[in-house]
Amino acid sequence: MSVFSSAEFTARFERLRTAMRMHAVDVMILDDCEILAYFTGYETTLNLYRACIAPREGRPVMVLRALDAEPFRSQSWFQDHEAFADGDDPVEKLAGALGTRGFGAAAIGFDSGSHALSVAGYERLRGLLPDARFVPMHQVPWELRLVKSPAEIALIRRAAELLDQTLQEIIPMLSPGVTARDVAAAIGGIGRGSRSPWLRRGGAGMGFPACAVGGKSARSGRCAAPRTRRSLSRIRGTPHALRRPGADRC
Repeated sequence: MSVFSSAEFTARFERLRTAMRMHAVDVMILDDCEILAYFTGYETTLNLYRACIAPREGRPVMVLRALDAEPFRSQSWFQDHEAFADGDDPVEKLAGALGTRGFGAAAIGFDSGSHALSVAGYERLRGLLPDARFVPMHQVPWELRLVKSPAEIALIRRAAELLDQTLQEIIPMLSPGVTARDVAAAIGGIGRGSRSPWLRRGGAGMGFPACAVGGKSARSGRCAAPRTRRSLSRIRGTPHALRRPGADRC
C-alpha cells in the first residue's frame, strides 16, 4: 500500500486531466517508472513494457504482465488492470485494452520523451490503432510532478531528516581498510538487516542498492558502481561519494 492516500492520487490525476483537456486528448498513456509510481503508487522496473491508461473521464486501468499483477494490487490506489503472459506482445495488449474501452479512434496523449516507449513500440501502437490520433505531450507528467503537495513536502522533509541521521552514523566508519561493500551494506541494510541505521529509523526499503565509491568515480559524480571489496583510499584528500537511492513516490 502506498504511503499516500487515495485523495492524494486523485488530486494528482485531476491535475493530469486538466493538462489533457488543454491538449484536447481523451486518454493518456503513462509508462515511465517514476511517473507510474507518482500517479498510481505502483513502483516497478522496465522488464517488459507496461502502461497505465489514464482516461480524461473515469478510472484508470493498468496493463501489465500477469507476474506483476499482485505487486500492483498491493501498491496501487486502484485495482483495475489487465494482465498478460510473458510471451504476449505488451504493445498489442495495450492497443487491445484501449480499443475495448472505446479509445480505438480517440485522441491519445503520450509523453514523447518517455524512457519506456521506444520508437518501434510507438510505431507499432499507431499501426494497431490506425483510427486513433496520437498527441505528443512531451514531459507533461514530469512537469506536473514538480509541484509538490503538503503531503509530499512532509514526506520529503522526513526522508531528509532520516538521511541526515543515517549519514551521521555512517561517516565515522569511513576509514582506510573499510570496503565499499561494507559502507553500502551499512547504508542500505544489505546483508545486515536491522543494523542499517536507515531501516532502524523507519526508512523504507530501497528499490535500488546503495553504493559507495572513491577516487575517480567520486570526482566524476558516478555513484552507480557495483559494491566491491575494494578498500577506501588511504590517500589523504581523496574524495568519496555515498548514495542512498530515493523513492519515486514524490
